[in-house]
Amino acid sequence: MQNYGEPEIIPINFSMALAENPAAQHFFACLSPEDKAGFINVVASAPDEETMTQQLARAIDLLQNENRDYYSL
Repeated sequence: MQNYGEPEIIPINFSMALAENPAAQHFFACLSPEDKAGFINVVASAPDEETMTQQLARAIDLLQNENRDYYSL
């Protein structure tokens, strides 16, 4: 299990997606710093824009459903 640590900044696309989904935003706010960083880093490390968009959509879906399993992205 990789430990990402606390996120330094939240990318704008991630912030905007959270702002559009209050349930996901609320659950994200309740996560540990490590889980927040995990979601952000998995999405941000996508190899291209299309993959990043897909991973961000899946991340928001997981968060909306109160699922912290960012490893499944």
